[in-house]
Order: sequence, then C-alpha cells, then structure tokens
Amino acid sequence: MITFLKHAAAGLLLLTLALTVSCSAPTPTAPTNTKRKVALIGNTASDYWQMVRKGSEKADAELENIEVLFKTPYTGTAKDQEGVMIEASMKDRVAAMAVSPIDPTSQKKRINEIAKNV
Repeated sequence: MITFLKHAAAGLLLLTLALTVSCSAPTPTAPTNTKRKVALIGNTASDYWQMVRKGSEKADAELENIEVLFKTPYTGTAKDQEGVMIEASMKDRVAAMAVSPIDPTSQKKRINEIAKNV
C-alpha cells in the first residue's frame, strides 16, 4: 500500500510539473494555432492507471491549448515502456512527459536520453 501511495504521489507531482511547464505563455512572434502535447506514461493497466487515464482524457477535453496523451506499455516490461517513451518523444513530439518507471534503476540512462529531446 505504501508503494502504491508513493507511485500515486509521484505521478501527481509529475503531472503537475508537466502541466506547469506546458502552460507557459507562447512567444509573441510564434503562431499559436498548434496545441502543445503532454504525455503521461503509466507502468501497468491497473485500476489506478485507469483512473489516471480518465483524468487525462478529461484534461485533454478541457485544456484548450494542450493535448494530453496517456500511454501504457502493452507487456508491462521496462523495455516496452521505453519504446512508449521513445514513441511519445519522436513520433508524437511531446513538449513534456511524466513517467512512472517500471524499473527506475535500469531505465535511468534511457529516461535521461529521452529527456534531452523533450
């Protein structure tokens, strides 16, 4: 239960950070017709992450200039999750990403590499 609460608190903190970063005012010279994308990447398909998905969908509907993407790995492995992060970074070109790593120790290097592009 304590681990769940730690993950929940970390997820909420990361979501707050991601939304704070993505809500900065656009530069006056840049066109503002495009939405900024924010990705929330869970680590399982548990009930908790289903609630986060619903919150993400609500945020996506309510936030005018932000597109909120929620993604989880299909297999629940660290390698699969890294693929989801790479896809969000390269294909979806997100401006911010919040991740609940499956294996933080082994994923640290990959997360830091991906963070350079986000």
